[in-house]
Order: sequence, then C-alpha cells, then structure tokens
Amino acid sequence: LYHNLMFTPNGNLTGTGDNRPIYEQVNFSGTDVEGKYTAIILGSNTSEGYTYNFTAQLQKDFSDNFSASLAYSYTDAYSMNDGQSSQNSSQWRVVNVNGKNNIDLARSDFATGHRIVGFGSYRKEFRNMATQLSVFYSGQSGDLFSYGYADGYTSYLGEDNNSLELMYIPVDQNDIHLVDITDADGAVITSAAQQWADLNEYIENDEYLSSRRGQYAERNSSRVPFVNMIDLRIAQDFYVNVGGKRNTLQVSLDIFNVGNLLNKDWGRIYFPSGAYYGNVPFVNFEGFKEDGTTPTYTYEKPSGDLWAIDDSGLLSSRWQGQLTIRYIFN
Repeated sequence: LYHNLMFTPNGNLTGTGDNRPIYEQVNFSGTDVEGKYTAIILGSNTSEGYTYNFTAQLQKDFSDNFSASLAYSYTDAYSMNDGQSSQNSSQWRVVNVNGKNNIDLARSDFATGHRIVGFGSYRKEFRNMATQLSVFYSGQSGDLFSYGYADGYTSYLGEDNNSLELMYIPVDQNDIHLVDITDADGAVITSAAQQWADLNEYIENDEYLSSRRGQYAERNSSRVPFVNMIDLRIAQDFYVNVGGKRNTLQVSLDIFNVGNLLNKDWGRIYFPSGAYYGNVPFVNFEGFKEDGTTPTYTYEKPSGDLWAIDDSGLLSSRWQGQLTIRYIFN
C-alpha cells in the first residue's frame, strides 16, 4: 500500500449521486517540509488480495502419426495495488473511487481470465523422407480496462495531476451535469441534450455500464475483445545415409498468426485506446460550477470502438513467416 502524506480529504462532490471525496494538499507552512516535496509516500503492507486458477487438459496420441491436445485455464485475481512501477509516486496512482490514499480491493491487472490452448500434429513417413503438419491455437481474454473521466490532467479530485478518475454511471439525465460543446465563437456544436441521448444510448447498449446505474465503474471491470491466434508449421525431412547412419536435412516453414494471412480482420490483438493506468477517458470533465464542488461534463460519441489494434512488434496482429533449414546428424 502507498499513502501520500501530502494530501488529505476536504469535502465531497455535490449535485448528483456522485459524492466521492475531494482532496487538498496538506499545509506544511512553518515546518521544514514546506516547499521541499511534491510527494511524501508512506509504504506499508496488506493482507488483502487473492488469486485462483483452474486448469483442465486433454491430450492423446491417436496413432503413430497423429496427436492432439486441448487445454483450458481460468485465472482471476484481486489486489489492492499491483505495484508495477519503479517509483513510489507512480505506485500510488491507482485509480480508485474513494481516493488513492484509501484504495479498495479490485480486480488485478494480472487477472488473465479465460485461456484456451490447443494443437494438432500429423506426421507421415515415406521411404526417404517425412512430412509433418502442425497447427497451434491460442485463445485469450482481452486486456482489462476501466471507464473513466478525461480531465486534461487538471487534478479533478484534488489529489494530483497524473491520473484519471473512475466514472460515475448516471441513473438519468438529472444525475449528470452536461454542458453544451461550443466552438471558439460560442456557437453550439453539440447540445447537452444530444450528448445525454448519445451517452444514454451507449450505457444502455453496454452490459456492464447498464448494470451499474447510480454506481461507480470498478477498476479493471471491462475487457477488450477476445484474442484468437493460430500458428501453422510445415516440416519436410529428407533422410540421407552418411557413414552408415541416418542424417536428416529438414526444411520447415512457420507461419505465425496464419489467420491474418488469410483475412486481414482475423488474428487481431486489441488494447484499450488512450488508457492511462488502465483507465479509458470516456466522459470529459469540464470544471466545477460556482459552488466549486458540482462537476460539469461533456460527452463526445465515439467514432468507433474504445480499443485499437496492436500492430507493432514481434507479437502483433500481423502475420509473420519463418523459413528454417536444419541439418541433424549423429
């Protein structure tokens, strides 16, 4: 656990069902601390948190030529803080409803969810050669993410300016204060009423959000789409007799993510677009009303999904091929 001694609660949000605490910086005036620190982090331990895993596998050699395996695994995990950064100030920035100094038990970033792994391999021997065809499948639950507010790093709840906040899901139009989106001349681009119609439609069509009306989005509550990957391997062995011993010249072709080779829409790996600390900016915080505690927002209807395609690096949504020549001798 990480507790930033620079911040303390000072009141709550008003105006809707969202009444989470607002924080202010502790006044250290007249002490040796004044003006010297941007954060004072106290680290401690907790007994909260757990994980569990279930795995089942079937494997069989059906003949001398054919074998197959299929395995299923489910892993879930809950933690207070996953501690994935190298600095305490970053460790402290866990998205949480009641503030980063008072975090709740929530689904861990390491809760991998469902995973299916399978393979099938067929090998045929000839007089002076052998051919082997192998297919590998991996299915995996998508990455976790949370629904949050985009605040332009303006310290929405007063704690700090380097993280987003979890979203409060409004019950109805009176449960969120939307303001018109205007251009530089003040002309209305999207009215508050139209924004609510768009936001309400999205909530209604999202199974998770529609079940959380009047509540807060939970950390790591949602996932991007399931990932399906298929790899293909073809190996051709040529036997040669050298000194009375059988040597093998093997030529093999591996195609990774062969589904993407067949169809550009297959074999895609997704990640939450624009996520910060796993929090996707979904509704925009625009500032407070004159009372300083009632937040106002704008909502811009997404042009597409809240996730993007991972299209870089060795493990990506692009297919890859590898040709190998190997000489095996005794």
